[in-house]
Amino acid sequence: MTVRSMITIGVAAAAITAMLSGVSASAAAAPAGAGDFNGDGRRDVAFGSPLGTVGGVGGGFVTVVHGGSSGLDPATTRVISQAGSGVPGDVAANNRFGASLASADFDRDGYADLAIGAPGETVGQFTRAGTVTVVYGSAQGLSTRTARLTLEGARQSDDGRFGESLAAADLTADGAADLAVSAGGDEAFWVYAGLGSGGGAVTRVPLDDGQFYDSGLNLTAADFTGDGHADVAAGWVERIDGIPGGRVDLYAKSASGLSLLQSDAVPGGGTSAAGDVNGDEIADLVTRVVLSEDPETNGGTVAVSLGSGTGLHLQTLVTQDTASVPGTGEQGDLFGAGLAVGDVNGDRRADVAIGAPGEDVSTTSDAGAFILLYGSGNGVTTTGAVQIGQNTAGVPGNAESGDRFAAELSAADVTGDGRADLLSGAPGEDGTEGAVWSFPGAASGLTGTGSTAYNTTTLGIGGRTARLGEIILP
Repeated sequence: MTVRSMITIGVAAAAITAMLSGVSASAAAAPAGAGDFNGDGRRDVAFGSPLGTVGGVGGGFVTVVHGGSSGLDPATTRVISQAGSGVPGDVAANNRFGASLASADFDRDGYADLAIGAPGETVGQFTRAGTVTVVYGSAQGLSTRTARLTLEGARQSDDGRFGESLAAADLTADGAADLAVSAGGDEAFWVYAGLGSGGGAVTRVPLDDGQFYDSGLNLTAADFTGDGHADVAAGWVERIDGIPGGRVDLYAKSASGLSLLQSDAVPGGGTSAAGDVNGDEIADLVTRVVLSEDPETNGGTVAVSLGSGTGLHLQTLVTQDTASVPGTGEQGDLFGAGLAVGDVNGDRRADVAIGAPGEDVSTTSDAGAFILLYGSGNGVTTTGAVQIGQNTAGVPGNAESGDRFAAELSAADVTGDGRADLLSGAPGEDGTEGAVWSFPGAASGLTGTGSTAYNTTTLGIGGRTARLGEIILP
């Protein structure tokens, strides 16, 4: 069997330094859903500010807000940084703490935990080597119990950017969630198991045709094959003969571990998100397509690929020039820069939100907007598609130049009503402050009605270059 058709991961040297406090997890507790840090059945939200200041130093921080029956509750806001109790490492400029986020109940104690990437952190003599911090949940929310992940030995390097992308799921089929961590400088990603006890098996997954790796390793974990085991879709940009192009490789569970199932399976290379768009109980993948030619000549392209027993298969390509999609594709729209997949209307089919932060709204440049496409039995449909921005009726605020509304999107049930609510970030709102809007899911679909805006003053993080909404927990 050739290397291209099958790559099996193997154990490689890595270090997990754990700093644990408090009692160990209860084996009898039912695992919490991703993002439910206090175990109340509602999704909590984390916002990454990788350039945010801590004590005047731009090392990055994360803002956590708990969900409630009426939506996000600003009174529960907590800021996590490397200056905080129990958090390993030191605040340093360009650590980019909060550049990536992922969540799962790693220790199966009934409270979700949060993994935070800091791909710019220096480790020993290596600059931008990167680290990941896992912060464990509790009845009160995220606690001071943490674990620190770094590479070690020959794999450590300058510009390794460990932690640039994170994805959490049960990748080893042992019933416990694992963490996949990108390391673009190593042309691979790593799978960490046993994080509930602060340590465990670590395996390295080399990229297929990694010699052509150029940039942008994006990891998305879900069961794309319907076999009951989580898989990893790895999207990245390759450069062949000087020409860049995006690709997605699918790694699936096999008898020998996580192995390459599909090489260059579907278009992609950019932002990605997963959910069951057609309601067949198999996860589907939505990706921003990086084209070999200028990807912005039509404003941007998004691919929707359906999962199946044999892997991922392209259903459709969507642009703003696709029939029934609102707007017109124009260079610089950045269509697909933000993506989220979730069931906002409760019909058991996930819907797809596509951000276009460079979209001009009326005469306002780069104000931004998102387009919502609904799921159907055949996959995503453009029927009933809507475009929502700050100029939409019921949406607080005003569309202003450079807001970059919908630069980041997330679908999460923060109210606990069984429907996904949509979060849209505008990191350019009020300069470097940023803001986030929450749109409640409804059986009739998504509108501006009932939407709420949260800014840095609301959350108590003003004046810290938060760029709130730049990174949102998927």
